[in-house]
Amino acid sequence: MEFDPPIASRSTDELIEIANFPENWNISAVNQAQDELTNRRISDGQQQEKVAKWNRIFQEELDTEMKERAIESYGTFHLIWMAFRWPYTILGDWSLQSEGYIKMHKERLYSIGTGVLLWISMLLWLNFGYESSQRKWQNEVNSQDIYEWEKNYYSDEEMAEFRKESIEQVIQTVRDNETSGIPTYIILDKDTFLNSQVEQLRDLAMLNIRDVITELVYEPEYHETIKIILLKPTDNDR
Repeated sequence: MEFDPPIASRSTDELIEIANFPENWNISAVNQAQDELTNRRISDGQQQEKVAKWNRIFQEELDTEMKERAIESYGTFHLIWMAFRWPYTILGDWSLQSEGYIKMHKERLYSIGTGVLLWISMLLWLNFGYESSQRKWQNEVNSQDIYEWEKNYYSDEEMAEFRKESIEQVIQTVRDNETSGIPTYIILDKDTFLNSQVEQLRDLAMLNIRDVITELVYEPEYHETIKIILLKPTDNDR
């Protein structure tokens, strides 16, 4: 087989490379190189000496490259970008460490971790905002005065039963909150009512209670406020 340039015309170093690294060359080229080295009286020892020198140079270059790879970095902007698109970062190439890019491999892991934390924080913030709006809406619903509507649709006996159930719920709420360590404030017709006397609320004339409003307050401290609004003389006129 003929080659361009012909094998026999090549330098001794190129012939040694062809003959000693046959995996990179055509078998015919390897055979021709070995024959030409024999013609030039280049011994196996001389060839091996040259190959050993090349291997040392290659290893030194490889060591230098691996040291450079080990400290190579993505850069701040790229790290931020990977953190925000962390699902795609997870699906990316994971051969960095095996290829010697130690710092980039660690930065990749940190970016994924940071991205996950950012998404979790954002979801928690959104959830907190939603819960806060729901609490506000619920408190607004609870504070609506429907007494006039109730008067038109329920008898005194039914109204008294509703208020009795509300008072029992107040008592149970106070007990539960005391067990849980949640501060509870009872306002009876604009005056503070002691939690220790909550059982006495059962002594109220149920038809004299206009409404019972419960509000959950989260700032500056979490607590529950229960307002028991009594009827004025004109309110009870039916």
